[in-house]
Amino acid sequence: MHAADEPSHLSAYEAPGGGRAWPVVGIVMALLLAGRAGARGAPNSSPEVSISLQERKAAGGRAYVGDEACRACHEDRVRTYHQTAHANTSSVPTRDSIKGSFSSGANVLRTANPDLYFKMEASDKGFFQTARLRTSATLAYSRTERFDVVVGSGRKGQTYLFWDDDQLFQLPVSYWMDPGEWVNSPGYIDGTANFDRPIAARCLECHASSFESRAPPENLYNKTSLVLGISCEKCHGPGG
Repeated sequence: MHAADEPSHLSAYEAPGGGRAWPVVGIVMALLLAGRAGARGAPNSSPEVSISLQERKAAGGRAYVGDEACRACHEDRVRTYHQTAHANTSSVPTRDSIKGSFSSGANVLRTANPDLYFKMEASDKGFFQTARLRTSATLAYSRTERFDVVVGSGRKGQTYLFWDDDQLFQLPVSYWMDPGEWVNSPGYIDGTANFDRPIAARCLECHASSFESRAPPENLYNKTSLVLGISCEKCHGPGG
């Protein structure tokens, strides 16, 4: 069976054929994939809510009022600004905001490890990234996580984040506009499946308007406080 045609969203599955010894790299990768598998990545789990700059006021009791409050006096400025790379430097995942393709044949990233590949899938339940590792002729493991936050406007490239409870992590596959294909996320070693890179507050300082950190650990946040994109108030101060 061709890897891209194998069943989706499985923690383990059996395939016909004889067995063979598990390579050491396969065992290590299986442990990485199994780290938090099943915690929240299945496509039928309830979607997490990410907040856009148009939809949410910042948390913490500060007098942030959102971009819509600026529109009454600055309609043209608000409308055109929402088309800029700054305003779209982070966003909720949609077919428009995610630049990578989910079409069959264009939604798979092969790696230096012939037993490991990634597949990007979209459904009415959301957008998902799955790592599949074959550990023997009869057994393979997979781990699926949801696209919860899109980082990058798409001018050069994008990377993607997922929530594990209130902790924010980077997905192992990103997208590069030129040559227009899925790639290993920056700093990730080709041929590995690492879902454990935390998103520290310094990342969100440049790629979000506001957030409430609950560190330690460094990637623990009040999820509903995250205001995506760079809003008018990020530079001009609280509208209140």
